[in-house]
Amino acid sequence: MAAVPLVDLNDFKSINDTHGHQIGTVVLAGVAKRLRASTPPAGTAARIGGDEFAVVLPGLDAAGAAQVARCFLSLLDEPVPGQRLQVRASVGLVDGDPRDAERLPQRADAEMYRAKREAKALRLLSVPQMSSSS
Repeated sequence: MAAVPLVDLNDFKSINDTHGHQIGTVVLAGVAKRLRASTPPAGTAARIGGDEFAVVLPGLDAAGAAQVARCFLSLLDEPVPGQRLQVRASVGLVDGDPRDAERLPQRADAEMYRAKREAKALRLLSVPQMSSSS
């Protein structure tokens, strides 16, 4: 079992447009630091482009990964140091067989965009484990 939360910052473009790319970079670094702080030692967090981040959480199911995601989202409630900017994020989360490495991030991405459309901060979807005969 592994879980993959995908994180996308909400309205990040407006931060860059209003405050400049230098401040945008500071915000991204602050978000990355908070994501790393909320990721368990066995997990891996990475920026995958623009304002999107992915986390791989081996050994966790959706419920365990949801706790990690909630911790991260609560850390976002604090403004980035040196800035008075409030940052919000949408999270798409799936769990499943870690051998399904291509499909898990694709499903998490779909869930993250669903969360954005529905204006929720956290969206959960449990992906059934693949049987060994598949």
